[in-house]
Amino acid sequence: MISNLLPSVDILKNLFSTIQDEAFKSVHRKKQENFTRQRVLGFSDLIMLQIKRIVLSLSVEVEKFLDLISCPLSYSKQAFSKARQQLRHSAFVALNTDYAHQYYQYTDFLEQFEHKYVLIAVDGSLIQLPESEQLAEYFGRWKNQTDKGMVMGRASLLYDVLNRLVLSAELSPCTKGERALFGEQYEQVRSKKILNGLKSLFLMDRGYPSFELCKGIDLSGDAFVIRCKADFNKEVKKFIKEDIEEKWVSFPACSWESDGRAKKSKYDEALKVRIVRILLPDKTYEYLLTNTDFDIATLSKLYQLRWGVETHYGFLKEKMQIENFSSKKKEGVLQDFHATILTSNLSQLLIQEAEQELAQEKIQEQEQEQEKQKRKPTKYSYRINQNVALGILRDQIPKLFAKPENLEEKLAQLRKRIKRHRVAIVPERSFPRIIMLPKISTTK
Repeated sequence: MISNLLPSVDILKNLFSTIQDEAFKSVHRKKQENFTRQRVLGFSDLIMLQIKRIVLSLSVEVEKFLDLISCPLSYSKQAFSKARQQLRHSAFVALNTDYAHQYYQYTDFLEQFEHKYVLIAVDGSLIQLPESEQLAEYFGRWKNQTDKGMVMGRASLLYDVLNRLVLSAELSPCTKGERALFGEQYEQVRSKKILNGLKSLFLMDRGYPSFELCKGIDLSGDAFVIRCKADFNKEVKKFIKEDIEEKWVSFPACSWESDGRAKKSKYDEALKVRIVRILLPDKTYEYLLTNTDFDIATLSKLYQLRWGVETHYGFLKEKMQIENFSSKKKEGVLQDFHATILTSNLSQLLIQEAEQELAQEKIQEQEQEQEKQKRKPTKYSYRINQNVALGILRDQIPKLFAKPENLEEKLAQLRKRIKRHRVAIVPERSFPRIIMLPKISTTK
């Protein structure tokens, strides 16, 4: 493990080295003869251009990128579209995996729940895709008010809510279930040892619980807190009738179909699980399944943290414009999707470092005030204005890759720049929601 409060320097250097590596290029190009000749934009340039995010017209984005890397030559959007067909989207998946693996080595920078668990919220979301028969054939259509339906894919994220990091992201056909997607992602995270041996605690909603899933997590030494339906199985129904707050029970080794039928599990042993009843503000109950010993209040707070992945989907769709695709082909869509995930992770890393510096400056200010007793320290702590920061980082991250010399100094200047744009964190700030009712006509 590495003890370093600011990991971005080493992480960016390593990612840049990987992008330039011939072995990496060999694995992630379609054919071995691709990217062998000197072109205006080579293999690494194409990756950096997509990390920048293509959200304006393709011609404009290509020209802006050429200016960014100080390239005097011209490059048409047709040339870019042809070149990207030689690139595999797996390049962005591999870079994001490499990024996450490096991140979890910086234990001093890392936030863990109870200094023990990496908190991973799991959720899926439908992603609107461009209208294209090729995309419709692979991803499928989601029926709505129209007869034809919209081309949609199903995204699945494993999101570290405390460190604002996407460990794993998938974009699959919209008919694929969230539980099946998570099962594949969980095995990938474990097999690639992304967490470097750190324990995980998974937070999931009512669409995920199953004997197979919970047993697999438990056998791997990880933890889970999963909301379940009141009629999830016989053991949960019996618990509800007993009208108690918690109970350890044994789930038999079987799984359930959607119609309630049981079938034999691939596991032979039963699962010991704790059922917990949580009272909600509206006086109704929710029921959680867990293999942990946390008290009920802690479990309630833990499950609320799952909302972080919902918020991150909003961030990806609204701020990162993840549904603004620059291609109508399957490979191009997957490139855009995974490039956006990588860009969001890198942006959040630099924002976190800037916020950490703000926190340290706040502590220093308070210490100086105690010594001098001359002026009051600032009233609130601050966080970075993400809208402004993302606007800055979107251009600067690929520029750092294109010109990596003096990287530490450039990153320090970049943090200083985004720290100017900050907003106060007002503790326990809460406003009641105003419900606009329709006006009632008094005319008779």
